[in-house]
Amino acid sequence: MGIVIDEELAKKTSCLCYQIGPTKEPWDLLCWSKGVIGTLTDRQEAKYCPTKRIKPATEGLKDRLEKFVEGIHAAQKRYKGEGIQKWLELVSEELSKRGL
Repeated sequence: MGIVIDEELAKKTSCLCYQIGPTKEPWDLLCWSKGVIGTLTDRQEAKYCPTKRIKPATEGLKDRLEKFVEGIHAAQKRYKGEGIQKWLELVSEELSKRGL
C-alpha cells in the first residue's frame, strides 16, 4: 500500500506500471504514482492512475519478486503467532537468505 503524500499530484499524473502477470488487469500490475510513496494497491491504482504507462517487467524485477514471494511464504510457515516483532524477524531472515 502506497502512502499518499500529495493527493492532487497523484490524481493528475500518469502512473508507471510494470506488468508482472499475464494480463494488464490491476492484479497483474505493479504501479507507482507521483505523489505516493511505494507501490499502489488495486484500489489506489483505480483512484490515482488516470492513465498508465505499462512496461514489461525486467528479468531482474521478476527474479526479485519471485524471491520476495518465496521468502514471505517461508516466513509464514515458520510463524506461530508470536507477534509483529517475530514476524518481521522471520521475514528479514528469509529475505536475507534470498539476497534481498
